[in-house]
Amino acid sequence: MRAFIRPISPRHSRGFTLLEILLVVIIIGVMASLALLAIGGNDSRLLQQEASRLQQRLLLAQNEAVFNQCNLGLQFTDSGYTFLHFDETQADWQKLNESGLTPYQFELPIHLRLELEGKVLQLQPQSQGNRSNGSNSERLRPQVLLLADGEISAFTLTMSLKGVQRPDQQRQQLSSDGFSPISRQALP
Repeated sequence: MRAFIRPISPRHSRGFTLLEILLVVIIIGVMASLALLAIGGNDSRLLQQEASRLQQRLLLAQNEAVFNQCNLGLQFTDSGYTFLHFDETQADWQKLNESGLTPYQFELPIHLRLELEGKVLQLQPQSQGNRSNGSNSERLRPQVLLLADGEISAFTLTMSLKGVQRPDQQRQQLSSDGFSPISRQALP
């Protein structure tokens, strides 16, 4: 007996089954939704990074104040912050431009709520907040002090994204009671 092999004709060729096509579509959908979730939380992650950066810079400034035995300050505006040092020769506050403590503008539109001694402070716009010394009304004034003995003003700073009103929006809070290290926590 001879083995007979039949060639497959074009009308008998096999294609993809409906089940195989649906499986591929589901896999693509799941991967796309995971990618959107990873990208969608980007603003919250950036807010957390901004809060962490500010916390680290505050700790650096606190260490600088103790190490150099000088008084430093921090002036917040509605879009960033500037570190200041007290110049005893001029008896006034000056911008600090040392590495790591230069003026900083937020990359995101961030809303700041600064509370000192139970009072919420109104933050000035950037154009008014960081002017150089001129008349008394234009002088630089820190809201948070970092003293040479290691003390810091008791403060609570809440950071949130401007214009975002979502129930899942995270806020970041930095605070100090004046003696303890500066803490950072996420708020619902």
